[in-house]
Order: sequence, then C-alpha cells, then structure tokens
Amino acid sequence: PDDLNEDVENYKKLLAGEEVTLEHDYYFAMGDNSSNSDDSRYWGYVQDTRIKGKLLFRFLPITKFGIVK
Repeated sequence: PDDLNEDVENYKKLLAGEEVTLEHDYYFAMGDNSSNSDDSRYWGYVQDTRIKGKLLFRFLPITKFGIVK
C-alpha cells in the first residue's frame, strides 16, 4: 500500500546503530519483543494516517511511569 514506506538503506543504518530521519508523516513502529517482532523492520514505515490507537499508560522510562494525559 501507498501508506507504508520501506527504505533498505535506512534499515542498514539502524542495524549499525546509526540515527535516521524519516519523512515527516512516517513512523518506525517497533514491537514490544524487539528480537522477535514483525514490525517496521519487516513491513516498512507507517504513515500517520494508519495509526489509530492512543497511548493510555506508559511503563518506560520508569521516571515517567503512569497514566498519560
């Protein structure tokens, strides 16, 4: 689909520990089990129009643990 974007060169940079900048309306979605998750590393960056959920509770970093307002 047009609302997913894949960039192999950015993936290589991320795997090397480098910082990358995405287009302004795309996000890198990371699974909660990063060593075993099908996430943006596999299906590309997500356009903001595809993001439907809202953050309700934050676990990490521990200094910001709690309900998100």
